[in-house]
Amino acid sequence: MTSLPEKTVKERSPLYPVFSINETLSFVQEIVKIGGKKVSVETVATVIGMSIKTNSFKSKISTAKQFGLIRGSGGAVELTDLAKRIVYAVSDYDKQKTLVECFLSAPLYRKIAERYENQAVPPVDKLGNILLLEYGVTKSAKDTAAGKFIESAEQIGILKNGIIFLDADEDFESPPVPPESSDLDSVAPVQQSKAAPPPQEESGYRFTIPTLSGSMAHIIIPQDVTEKDLDFITLYIQNMLPTFISNLKEALET
Repeated sequence: MTSLPEKTVKERSPLYPVFSINETLSFVQEIVKIGGKKVSVETVATVIGMSIKTNSFKSKISTAKQFGLIRGSGGAVELTDLAKRIVYAVSDYDKQKTLVECFLSAPLYRKIAERYENQAVPPVDKLGNILLLEYGVTKSAKDTAAGKFIESAEQIGILKNGIIFLDADEDFESPPVPPESSDLDSVAPVQQSKAAPPPQEESGYRFTIPTLSGSMAHIIIPQDVTEKDLDFITLYIQNMLPTFISNLKEALET
């Protein structure tokens, strides 16, 4: 008896944003131009020069819905209140808060953001593997899903130096940018000119670490530090110090 060939089951991913928030907001702006109220998807596709049958257009609609920016069924879509609060924002702070809400409206993004809140997010390749193994995202989609998550988080300002911060702060200032890898790779002790005046003692809280060679390593925390500053310093050291030490060891070996 001849056995029938097995049917190939197409692998499917759970929903994930295929486009970044900025890309999706550009798409939403096209709907705004049409009027923002209920409009057929055929009209939207015509305006942006795409076919409703393409996967790219379907992904734009799907991503905008995941971010909570549009709603609709039966071949028509319209802007949500969330989208209007972004498009017609009354202040930068309100817009920022709404963008975070938009980001967290995507179910997959909320899971990842809450998992890594106040922690370092893995790089794209590692995050992609986590999405594959723990969230059911397919192998072919995992890197796109991971990359767009990181890209969107950076665009709305909640990913700072690789760490996710979800609390909106009206007076929040962007943390200092970590040194580029080229700077870390070329770590070298600073040579001081004999004619140069001695460095002034920095004021603040000094944390001293003795070394086996007898010298001291120092970390100085400024006097006007806040509790939020201390939390960030802790996360920053956890995230960046291992890389700095690793590159310093390589520099000492050369």
